[in-house]
Parts: sequence; C-alpha cells; structure tokens
Amino acid sequence: MKLKLSLYGQVVDWASKVGIIGKSTAYRQAKKLQEEAGELVEAIGTGDPELVKMELGDIFVVANILAFQVGTTPDECLEMALNKIRKRKGRIVNGFFVSE
Repeated sequence: MKLKLSLYGQVVDWASKVGIIGKSTAYRQAKKLQEEAGELVEAIGTGDPELVKMELGDIFVVANILAFQVGTTPDECLEMALNKIRKRKGRIVNGFFVSE
C-alpha cells in the first residue's frame, strides 16, 4: 500500500527528486522566493484570479522547500508568526497595517 503524503510532503518529495534539496541552498531558495513574490505582484496587476492563485502557490512551494532546508515546518513558522503578531495593535495607512 502506498502512503499518501501531505501537500508539504509532496513538495519536499518533488524537490528532492528534482535535486533542489541536496543541490541548492537556503540562500538560493530565499532568492527564489523574492523572484516568485515579484511574479505574484505582476499577476495581481493582471486582474486574473487564476494566475494570482498559481503564483501564490509557487510562493508556497518555495517557502515549504525553504522551511525544510532550514529544519522547520510551515506550521511551526506560521504558529511563531501568529504568536508574534497576535496582540499587535495599529491602523491601516495607505492600505498597509502600521503597528503602534
């Protein structure tokens, strides 16, 4: 019987098979994350919701690989970030949240 991997597991498995894990570095993945963020901004500019979803998914893939490379999980990172921001107060200025 074949075990069904979580989406995180499928991403890590794919990244291992294609050589990203093992032949790339966390620094390179962080640079790739910057590239993917730029592609997301461009996709949002097109107004095409399917393209936005795909580009956002690319960011998730790269972030998942990066998490694995630095020895953590996406869930652990999200939990830490949520704990950091949970009690922040602030306001929206020009569409951005600004902490007090």
